[in-house]
Amino acid sequence: MDLPWQDQVRALQEYHKLRQNDKPDWSQADTAKAIGVARNTVSEYLSVAKDLKNPKIAEAPKFSVAKGIVTRNNERAADTAIQAVRTMTGAPTPAKPVEPESIINTSFLEWAPIHTGQKFNFIHCDFPYGIDAGNFAQGAAAAHGGYDDSEENYWNLCTALCSNLDRIATPSAHLMFWFSMKHYQSTLEFFTRNSDFIVNPYPLIWMKSDNVGILPDPSRGPRQIYETAFLARRGDRKVVQAVANAYYGPTVRDRHMSEKPEAMLRHFFRMLVDNNSIVLDPTCGSGSAIRAAELGGAKLAIGLELDPEYCQRARLALKQSRNRKETTNV
Repeated sequence: MDLPWQDQVRALQEYHKLRQNDKPDWSQADTAKAIGVARNTVSEYLSVAKDLKNPKIAEAPKFSVAKGIVTRNNERAADTAIQAVRTMTGAPTPAKPVEPESIINTSFLEWAPIHTGQKFNFIHCDFPYGIDAGNFAQGAAAAHGGYDDSEENYWNLCTALCSNLDRIATPSAHLMFWFSMKHYQSTLEFFTRNSDFIVNPYPLIWMKSDNVGILPDPSRGPRQIYETAFLARRGDRKVVQAVANAYYGPTVRDRHMSEKPEAMLRHFFRMLVDNNSIVLDPTCGSGSAIRAAELGGAKLAIGLELDPEYCQRARLALKQSRNRKETTNV
C-alpha cells in the first residue's frame, strides 16, 4: 500500500537532510540520482515539505493540490516583496504620518485622489449598489440607518476607484466587487474600459438562507435573496486556495442596513487573504471585511467609512474581535 503523499514528502526531506549532514556538498541532484527520481521532483517535494506546518497544505487531498498552494503562496509573497522594494526605492514620502486607526472616518471620493501611502494588493468593494435601497419598505431599511444609494453615487465611486487605481493598488492585486444584477452588464463593461482588471465572468454568490431580501415590485417580481460580487485580478495574481463560488448563510444587521456577514466574507477571503495580503475596503460600513481580513491573517487591513456613527460602530466591533482573538490565543 502506498504511503500518503505527506509521509512520502517527509521521508524524502529526512533522507536529503541526513545525506547533507554526512556530506555538506550533497545536492538535490544527488538525492534524485540516489532514489531514482527526476531532479524537479525532489525540488517540488522539498518545497512542499518546508510548508507542511500550514494546515491548508498538510490537509490537501493530493500532492498536486499541495504543490499548487505552495506555488501560489510563493508567488504572492514575491509580489509583496517586489512592491516593498519599489516603495522603498521610488515612492514619494507621505506628507503626513499614516493614520493609526484601521478604520478611518473619511470619504473615498476625497481620499483616493490624494493618497500617497501604502498600496493594496486586495481591494474589497461594497459600494452602495445604486438601486435606491434606502427607500424600499421591506426589511425596515430606514430603521438601520441610511446612506446615499443613488445611481450617481455608485458610478462616482466606481470612477474614483478606476481613475486612482495606480495610486492605491499594486500591479498584482485582487478585487472583490459587490454589485446589483441591475448593473451587471454596465459594471462589467465599465471595468473593462476603465481599468486593467481581468474580471472572472462567473460571479461569487451569497445566497441568504433566511430568505431576507429586497422585494422591489411585489406585484410583478420575486424577492431578491442573493447578492453577487465580481472576482477580478490585476496582473497574474494567484489565489491562496480555491473555494466554492457560492455561500449559503443568513443575513446580519447588527451595525449596518447592508452589512455583509463576517462568516460569509471569511469563506471567500480564504481564497484571497493570507499573511501577504494588504487589504483596503473603501466603504467599509460595519467593518466586517476588515475583521474577516484580520482573522484571515492579513498583514494589514484598512477600511474607510464616511458616516461617523457607522465608523465608531465598526471600530468598536474590530476592537472586540481583536480582544476575542487574543483571548483565544492565550
